[in-house]
Amino acid sequence: MKKIFLATLLAFLVGHTFGQVDSRVEGNQFKINFITPGLVNELGISKRSTLRVEVATFFGFNLFSSSDSKDNFAVFPVYDGQYRYYHNLQRRSLSGKNVTGNSADFFGFQANYISPNPLFGKFQPNFWDIIILGNLAGFEIIFFGPTYGFQRTFTSGLNVELQFSVGYLSINQKSTREESNNIYKGIGPNLSFGVGWVIGNKKKL
Repeated sequence: MKKIFLATLLAFLVGHTFGQVDSRVEGNQFKINFITPGLVNELGISKRSTLRVEVATFFGFNLFSSSDSKDNFAVFPVYDGQYRYYHNLQRRSLSGKNVTGNSADFFGFQANYISPNPLFGKFQPNFWDIIILGNLAGFEIIFFGPTYGFQRTFTSGLNVELQFSVGYLSINQKSTREESNNIYKGIGPNLSFGVGWVIGNKKKL
């Protein structure tokens, strides 16, 4: 009876210890994004919280413009910063689910900026591309507000995340580098889906 009690106690202590370790965010996670090609660095600032910085690219293309147009394609820079709090890390860990690579659900705050100035190429927004495809390349887009989403990192390194935000949204059409026309300013949504690859060794805080 005594041996059974000691074995049970030891199993509980080992399981509790590993649960505490596994339920912390990664100390520093570096990722390459595929859908909007770019680099992401997520830095752990506490057991459950991270600061995430992304520098990515956004493609502008016109499907409904004339074939002889020279303003059909360009690449624009995207800058994104987020504070994330992973609220169910410990629950996922204790239930035996994967929490590696910050695989959990989160809420936080997001700030996003899409520049209207291309890194290369020439692009002139086309009315039908905007209406039919929702293509807003070539516009200056500013967003910030609360966000909620989830992230999953698989053992292979493949990373998938989805998040939805609602906050302040400003869409401006730049006529020149100095002048712009405001298209929309107010409350708006921001939905983002990402697929990427986590590289490097994963280290805990």
